[in-house]
Amino acid sequence: MKALLIGLLLLAPHLDARARRGVEVVVDKGFALDDYGPLTVYNLDARDFFKQIQDDKRYDQYHDQVQALNDTLTNTLLDLSDERARAKGPALKLKMVLDEFRMGSAAARVWVGYGAGNGDLKTDVYLYSGGQLVYNFITTVPIAGGWGAVNLRRFYAVTAHMIEDQLEGNGR
Repeated sequence: MKALLIGLLLLAPHLDARARRGVEVVVDKGFALDDYGPLTVYNLDARDFFKQIQDDKRYDQYHDQVQALNDTLTNTLLDLSDERARAKGPALKLKMVLDEFRMGSAAARVWVGYGAGNGDLKTDVYLYSGGQLVYNFITTVPIAGGWGAVNLRRFYAVTAHMIEDQLEGNGR
């Protein structure tokens, strides 16, 4: 039993913990936000995600959390959209797709620790102008919560600010 516990403690950081946080640019055709005009922000597209988890016993819980994520993303990005309303240049459309969302396991975080039980929040962001994709990137935020349950809204805000920073960082 002691050997099993020691083994779990040594393996735990590698089991479910993915210390992946950041932005991966997929398509960049010389994108700079200042080269474009008004920005239209669309709601988070989670249709494919919901098809994948339709039989999951936590479907309703995920549904509520995805709605909260959408609210956080759109509210944060609408401020940026308002700032861009009078900007000169071709219009931009921002579309977000929920690629991966694992809330993780509070029980694993408590009983195993060391990163076990962590989850992921991965969002694909697409910017179109004139029907053409001009910029695409993926944000990944690990969901880690220490001992027990996690306040997921904190991770939604991190995701929203990562998207905003990525857009503005390429525009200034």
